[in-house]
Amino acid sequence: MFQAHIYSNNHVMEDCMQAISHIQQEFSVTSCASVAKAFSHRSRKFSNSSLSAKVSASERTLHAALEADVTRLNKIVEKSELDLTDISELLGTLEMRLEAISRYQSLHGSEGHRTLLFIVLPKLAELTKKYLVMENTASRSEQRLHSLTSRDGDWFLDELAWVNDNLLEYIRMTTHHPPQSDTPDDSGSDDGQQMMCSPVLCNIVAGVKEVYASLQDLVLNFQQIILPDVLTSLVKEDAEVLRVVDSLDKEILKGHDLDTLGSKLENMLRNIIFGTKVIDSKTFDEVRELRGAFSRLCLPADTCSPMTKGAMVTKAFSGLFDRVFEEYSAVMLNLDKLQIPKSWRKVDVIREAGALQLTQFNDKTKNILADLFFIKQLAAMAQFFSIAKRYASIFIVVEPIAVESYDALSKPIKSFVADFVRKQILGVASQSAGYFVCEHLSDIGLDVEKEIALKDFGATSRVSIDDLCKKGLDKRTQTGTQLSQANTLISNFETAWKRQDVAKRLIRSRGLMEALISQQTKYLTCYQWLHEDLLPAASTQGDVNQPTRKELLTQLRSSLSVMVQSNSSYIELSEKVSAAEGQITQRLKWNAGANPKLASVLTRFEAAQAARSSLLQTQTNFMKELSTYSHSVLHLETMRSNSQDAVNLESKCNQLISRCLDVCKNLEGDSQINEQQRLMMSLMSKGDRQKTGNAFLGRAHDSVQSHSSSLMSKIKGLKRSVGVIQEKYQSHVSTMQFVTLNAHHKLISEVRAVLKTLAKEEMDDGGNLGCWVQQYLKDYKVFSEQLAKVIKLASNESLKDQLSANIETLLAEVQQDVESIFTRLIDIAKPLAVTTANNEKDKTDKPTTDDLAAGQELDISTSTSASANKDVQNHAEKIPRDPKTGKVVQERNSYAVSVWRRVKMKLDGRELDPSKKMSVTDQVSYIINEASDIKNLAQMYEGWTSWV
Repeated sequence: MFQAHIYSNNHVMEDCMQAISHIQQEFSVTSCASVAKAFSHRSRKFSNSSLSAKVSASERTLHAALEADVTRLNKIVEKSELDLTDISELLGTLEMRLEAISRYQSLHGSEGHRTLLFIVLPKLAELTKKYLVMENTASRSEQRLHSLTSRDGDWFLDELAWVNDNLLEYIRMTTHHPPQSDTPDDSGSDDGQQMMCSPVLCNIVAGVKEVYASLQDLVLNFQQIILPDVLTSLVKEDAEVLRVVDSLDKEILKGHDLDTLGSKLENMLRNIIFGTKVIDSKTFDEVRELRGAFSRLCLPADTCSPMTKGAMVTKAFSGLFDRVFEEYSAVMLNLDKLQIPKSWRKVDVIREAGALQLTQFNDKTKNILADLFFIKQLAAMAQFFSIAKRYASIFIVVEPIAVESYDALSKPIKSFVADFVRKQILGVASQSAGYFVCEHLSDIGLDVEKEIALKDFGATSRVSIDDLCKKGLDKRTQTGTQLSQANTLISNFETAWKRQDVAKRLIRSRGLMEALISQQTKYLTCYQWLHEDLLPAASTQGDVNQPTRKELLTQLRSSLSVMVQSNSSYIELSEKVSAAEGQITQRLKWNAGANPKLASVLTRFEAAQAARSSLLQTQTNFMKELSTYSHSVLHLETMRSNSQDAVNLESKCNQLISRCLDVCKNLEGDSQINEQQRLMMSLMSKGDRQKTGNAFLGRAHDSVQSHSSSLMSKIKGLKRSVGVIQEKYQSHVSTMQFVTLNAHHKLISEVRAVLKTLAKEEMDDGGNLGCWVQQYLKDYKVFSEQLAKVIKLASNESLKDQLSANIETLLAEVQQDVESIFTRLIDIAKPLAVTTANNEKDKTDKPTTDDLAAGQELDISTSTSASANKDVQNHAEKIPRDPKTGKVVQERNSYAVSVWRRVKMKLDGRELDPSKKMSVTDQVSYIINEASDIKNLAQMYEGWTSWV
């Protein structure tokens, strides 16, 4: 719905404006949904693989056509490089050769003319047969004739025109200087009657040349002028050209079948030629109606207004066809005037050429031929406009369509030319050349009618023109220097004429191909720029590389920046110049008061100053407009492509459309209010809730904002309270971590060696002493892990609810195990081998946890030492021995073990934290930091000073 169909509107900003405008006109769920769907389709366009494949295929079609024309141009250039002689020099040489032949005929009179005929007629007969072969090939090609080319790639029309030019040059050579009748012919023929048909035949062949030239001009001007002009107008969507194209298709040709109408006219023409006169007046009326409508199409809307672009294009296009028919009519009138003996028609080339002629031109048929020509012309123009409109649409419609080749645009015109040549022109020039040969054979003394009568027998009843030429030349054998001189002159003329003809044809072909390549390059570049975001990065490959849109835009930005800077400098310089001019003007005025002669100088200076100021203003305005246009182009190209700016704008527009859709759904929906809406209503007074609307939304917004402000104030107060509590909490945690826990570790470290010794003795005793110490160590290990976990979790500043619950659980378990851990430690410190009574007594003497809580201090180290000594005395008699050897087992030195453990922890990287192993890098960094710590250095310095 909202996809842009014009190149200048094919950008995201235009699409956004159209989408928003449509939503404003119809603010509903249906409208917003349709707009959102259409806009999302635009977003998917740049990532659509099938769309990209279609665009690439069309681009390859355009590129292949361009490459084919480039190849043909290269071949033409290679041929041109074989002979680099200037065309003017070649034409001058040809004129010299013609003048030499003319002087030869003037010098030798009739004898010289007959000598030329003696040499030219065989060549002319041979060339006529070659011409006839080419015409037969063209006649048999029928519908394929428009694409028929020679081995060298030349079109059939160019080949036929080239042979016809050869015929005409030979004919003109013999008629360039008519022979004088001062010397009677040996055969007794009358020289005054020998040239009665030659001028007419020469005019016919020359007329055929003009017809071919008009057809070539039709194709050339069509490809170089009409075709690009029409395509450019269609791409720009020129209103007048579109009106002409639509009028021709939908108004003038509506209800008329041109193919059927052409068939009717051809049938009538055939009936007139065969003598069956059948006239269909309705057909003529229909053609007359079409002529009138087409004539009005080529005229302006009224007599006072000038011709429109569409009318001028149509009139110029039609004028190319009109010239063809005028030249054709002149040829056929000359052919109708021709009076030749009937027996000559039995000569083979004349008879075959006559068979190729499918029509006659006389008073009875010329009107039908004119109508038929007009219908064919109208069909070709209508077909071309239709193809051109489809071809131009690939540069207008965003969605890619099937691209026809560039050659398809010329196909209607080439088909018209091929049909016209095949049905109207073939056989005319070759038949006239045959007549010319027969006439000049009579000129050199051969009785052509008699020779034809002698050979006129059999089923075929044909006479070979080669036999006639042979017999005529044998009858009058030429000898001496005249023949040699004439042969040299003709040979030189043929060489000069072929060189200049080849050069002219190459120049013409090169110009045509360069124009076609230029046009196709422009269209290919336009298509690549239009669909650059859908094409691969390396889409342009081959011999013809075009600048990418990105490169051109970069160059445009650079040039625009330079222009803006130059404009600023130019304005500053102009202001300085204006100031200087003002001072000069003031001084001139002062001096003019004293010296009146300076008044004229002042006047001229002021005039020059005014002219310069006007020029400056014009240039400034021009630079402003140019800068504005350049910025517009850059903005258009940026928003049209898949650039970052366009993507951001498209995303914002999508969000806006989505919000509009949500609002429409809420407005049109009948759903109940949710909890948030109910809370909003509760914040409003009853008076504010009576009527909904813009005012209601404003009051609701104020209520919600006021409630939010109060809540935010409460939240800030709670945050401050939480901060204070967190500070206290962190203080308690720090005290516990760095004071209480350090004292605990110091206490345990003093008895850890003893506990491990006791545990080892329990293991060596085999369970006789029980496993109290071992079990205590296991329980203490679990207790230590829980305590470390609690400290680690409590040290985390960002505590969450779940994490706080875990700390509370672990803390409860630690609190439950604290009393048991220390009570059992004290129990282990008592003598192990005592009676139950002593144990009871010791229990009464043992300080309880209540005493500890009351502030009693316990000398742990003393009790531990006493317990150890008592334990050694009680077990002195039991010395551990190896059960296998019976030797005394050396007891472990606890102090050495502790030193070994400290060394091992340091080597393992656990010196800083026993539960975490540091890497080598961290260890080195730690040692360096400790060695460079200012406190350690100060302490070491204090130790040194005491010794000093």
